[in-house]
Amino acid sequence: MFNSKEYTGKNVIFLPNYTVANLLANDITLSDFENALLYATEGYRNLKTILEKVSKYDIADMYVCNMVLNNSAFGEDSHGSMHDAIKWGIPNFLESELYMSYKELTSRYKDVINNLLSKECILLSDNDEKVNYTFDVQENTIFVIIHNGFTDLVVRGNSEMKHEFMHVLINKMFNVFGEEQTLAHSYTKAFLKEAKV
Repeated sequence: MFNSKEYTGKNVIFLPNYTVANLLANDITLSDFENALLYATEGYRNLKTILEKVSKYDIADMYVCNMVLNNSAFGEDSHGSMHDAIKWGIPNFLESELYMSYKELTSRYKDVINNLLSKECILLSDNDEKVNYTFDVQENTIFVIIHNGFTDLVVRGNSEMKHEFMHVLINKMFNVFGEEQTLAHSYTKAFLKEAKV
């Protein structure tokens, strides 16, 4: 369980495109979602206000997508950021409020991956961005909205695809967060290690 705190760092959050559509259908913007994560408190009151408006399956899929892609592309982000609110807050909320056990939550993995797989492996590049993923930039967060084909990098383990995505995202972080914040971020360290720089 994470302690009451404000998650003021710069963050990258992965969300399936269909969960974003369902948030918007319930009049929840990504700015609203960011604020709920940013000011997550003990008891998850702010997060609860947002999450109780969408289905438990959407909530589970947000959790699975974010955790799988964080771990697959960069290794787990351990820098006390909004990722902590997703990592600890969502399972806590689901178990206490919506009666979905942690076991059920993790069993959603296959569904999320299957929803976001393409029929053929698609390599990512700057030109392919809008096909496989889009960025939605908020005040403290880059939301990476995942579309069909993106999770090929997870399932097929294509290192070229993974490296290309990491490169594009790090460039985006430099543009949005600036040099100091980006260089200090665990994603940049993971990218440099991957690239053996």
